[in-house]
Amino acid sequence: MVAGIPLGLLLLLVAAWGIDTTVTGDRVLRRVTIADTPADGLDRADLEALAADLTSELLDQPVVITMAETEATRDPVALGVQIETDRLVDEALNARRGGFFLLRPFRWLGSFFSDHDLAVPYIVDEETAATATSELIRTTLAKPIEPTFDLVEGQLVVSAGSDGATLGDGRLAEALPAMMATGPPFTLVLTPLPFPPSVDTEALEAAVADANARTEPGLTVRVLDDSVSIGPEQLRRWVTLDTNDTPEWRIDETVMLADLGPAFPALGGLDQQAHFDLVEGRPVIIPASESLVCCTEGSADKVLDAIAAWPEAPEVELAPIISGGDEGAAALETLGIVEEVSTFSTRHDCCQPRVSNIHLIADLVRGTIVRPGETFSLNGHVGERTTAKGFVPAGAIAQGVLEDQVGGGVSQFATTIFNAAFFAGMDLVEYQSHSLYFSRYPRGREATVSWPKPDFRFRNSTPYGILIWPTYTDGTITVSFYSTKNVTVEDLGRIEAAQGACTRVSTTRQRTWEDGRIEQDKVFAVYRPSEGLDCNGNPTKPTTTTTADPNATSTTTPGATTTTPGATTTTSATPPSTAEGE
Repeated sequence: MVAGIPLGLLLLLVAAWGIDTTVTGDRVLRRVTIADTPADGLDRADLEALAADLTSELLDQPVVITMAETEATRDPVALGVQIETDRLVDEALNARRGGFFLLRPFRWLGSFFSDHDLAVPYIVDEETAATATSELIRTTLAKPIEPTFDLVEGQLVVSAGSDGATLGDGRLAEALPAMMATGPPFTLVLTPLPFPPSVDTEALEAAVADANARTEPGLTVRVLDDSVSIGPEQLRRWVTLDTNDTPEWRIDETVMLADLGPAFPALGGLDQQAHFDLVEGRPVIIPASESLVCCTEGSADKVLDAIAAWPEAPEVELAPIISGGDEGAAALETLGIVEEVSTFSTRHDCCQPRVSNIHLIADLVRGTIVRPGETFSLNGHVGERTTAKGFVPAGAIAQGVLEDQVGGGVSQFATTIFNAAFFAGMDLVEYQSHSLYFSRYPRGREATVSWPKPDFRFRNSTPYGILIWPTYTDGTITVSFYSTKNVTVEDLGRIEAAQGACTRVSTTRQRTWEDGRIEQDKVFAVYRPSEGLDCNGNPTKPTTTTTADPNATSTTTPGATTTTPGATTTTSATPPSTAEGE
């Protein structure tokens, strides 16, 4: 007898235990459950299938993530939660089999009367969690507003930036195991961290103060026997910033040459170069008429050196270039500009002053060629919209308020060329949406323009040249791109979410290239709750302008919330700022 148990009964217990455990072999013993799911009798393959089923069930168990005033819903798998299948299988097969050898028959006997429930072992894939964190930040949290500078009454003036919000690296992955241990319904509360702008406002103010000081005396520019005096205000229109590290100001050569070209009319115009014309809907090369134009590459560096050395270098001499050489017909033939690759139209009412501005900017851009790898700047190509160039006052937005400004309306052209570039597969380098939504434009897929900022810029990301060809009627403006088609572009739809009192609209674009590559990116727009209010719901005061149409219907949908598909993005829009547009 052992501890009051007759020896015969003990031997019978041991024999029964030995027979049963031998029979069950590599199967789960009786009354073992996994997350309340019966697992007795399952072998390794069955357990792996059970783990797969439990993973599928996770897809139907939403995680509600609260981040300050924003909520997002994702499934655990999308956040990086995985079932540790090998551990689950080993724990199930070893259940009731471990422990001190002499006590195992008694544990086996207890299996007839009680369940042994195993918790599902979860792990978090940190790479998936990091991707989910980036997507949550991109689609639900505010991006920082970068400080900007504007030309106000002849002086460069800085508008301070503001912090955005981020989740921080690794915080989502750290929070998931504790959440899974509580079981559904799953909830996570993550407190966003401040996400400062990439450019320090004080550093930008220092750079802008230096630019104002050094440009104050003006500059004389000489080309051959002609010279022109450039005043400080015009010099400051050429100022741009290099913000890769510490902000440093420099001269934007594209903008500078756009201004200097008309200042030296004796040199000859660009229309004397070999160029394209459209004949029966197809691009045709017109041979060159050789002439001199201003100026050689690197001219901006010479101007910058002259300004920095003032007053020792009171003027700078720039060299002209000969057109009709590198711009000859043979060179144009190599660009592969043979067919229409995209076109986009927007409508407007006839015969208003803004229509005159739209037609004028279309005429200035028509025939522009963007070579492979080059970046087109709308401001750089057209320059400032002034009455001297033929632009007239028309409807515009001044920090969320409608008013008349010289050049009003040209942002309809910016929206139209933006969409032509979007569907041609171009890389959208710089853009900013209107701060108010106008129903004549595709919601969330549009752009505004001002002088000197914001600009619209795109990079020709194809191996072929791009010919930009705007046309218009009394009621429409159309921009067509001509090249060789090598990419198919799809608009995959838009999502909307609240950004404070504003509404953030993102549109996913898919580009399928000729070599089979598939890329997705997103474009963004941020709309104010109504005219005259900012994203905090506070009144605004107009300081700068953005082209718009006061006769168009403006609508907003603050507070809309949607889910978002997974996608990558390389370009984003700037939320409404003090420098919104013209």
